[in-house]
Amino acid sequence: MSEPKPITSPPQPREPIGDSPWLWACYFSGMGLFALLMVGRRIDQRQSQIEKKEHNRQVAREFQASQAAGKTAAKSDLPPAGATGGDYWERQLSVRPLMIFFACVTVFSAAGFVWQQYRIRRSPKEEPDA
Repeated sequence: MSEPKPITSPPQPREPIGDSPWLWACYFSGMGLFALLMVGRRIDQRQSQIEKKEHNRQVAREFQASQAAGKTAAKSDLPPAGATGGDYWERQLSVRPLMIFFACVTVFSAAGFVWQQYRIRRSPKEEPDA
């Protein structure tokens, strides 16, 4: 007669890669970074125009207030001739901090994902008790 074979448990199925939160954090932050890289220049140009218009409105209000008070505007208060938004005014808002944030989250989550996958592959195989 032959010996009975020991009863073994079926192998544990591995988790799908899509169940990893690190993968999703990397994916969504990467897509956010990609979107900002695609439209960031247009957003910066539009923001520059908005801030330049607001600055011009502020200068006009100050000029009108000084005219109403009977004073003349000082030459130093006015921008130099031919100054454009990037030459004279510095933008107060930019998409660069968002780009840096998304890049950091993408790199951090990619490292977490790689570490998680490495740890799963290196974990010791469970041996059935004999």
